[in-house]
Amino acid sequence: MRVLMGVQVETLWQSLGVLRRNFMPALMGPFLQLTLVPAVEVRKATLPIIFDMMACEQKVHGHFNIVCGLKSSCSQNCICSSFMFIFCILLLIF
Repeated sequence: MRVLMGVQVETLWQSLGVLRRNFMPALMGPFLQLTLVPAVEVRKATLPIIFDMMACEQKVHGHFNIVCGLKSSCSQNCICSSFMFIFCILLLIF
């Protein structure tokens, strides 16, 4: 069920098109929390949303606020090694 919801969230995010930037400030935290669900398939489906947000934010503002959210999660020990592995692989791909 979690995987289906993760895929659905990603599909809906992609369908927003240029309207995505209107939702970014409000949805950045919830999407980051969604990627922290300890299920690899959910992370594979939802981490591209984080990267898309980073690209949009870089284009609009010239910086990434999401890094602050990642730092906060790291300091609270919410990020496990499998999350970091998938995150780093996606960094290499994008």
